[in-house]
Amino acid sequence: MFCPYPTTCEYDDYWKTGVHYCGAGRCQYIMTAKAMLERERARLAREKHPTERQKQKLEEIREQLRKLNAQVWEESERDV
Repeated sequence: MFCPYPTTCEYDDYWKTGVHYCGAGRCQYIMTAKAMLERERARLAREKHPTERQKQKLEEIREQLRKLNAQVWEESERDV
């Protein structure tokens, strides 16, 4: 999952695993992550003449948002 605070998050287990891995069972900053991805998606979508890399990045962000939205939906269903 996309992490909004990859090196400063208290749950980042980089010091244990050597990779940025969330040690929390559930991201405490999921809404922040979603907002950051949506802002980046909007910025890339506004490009008049996007490069191939920008197009790829936009697709990657859309996929991350799909996963994040599904996760938010599942969590909201469990909380009800």
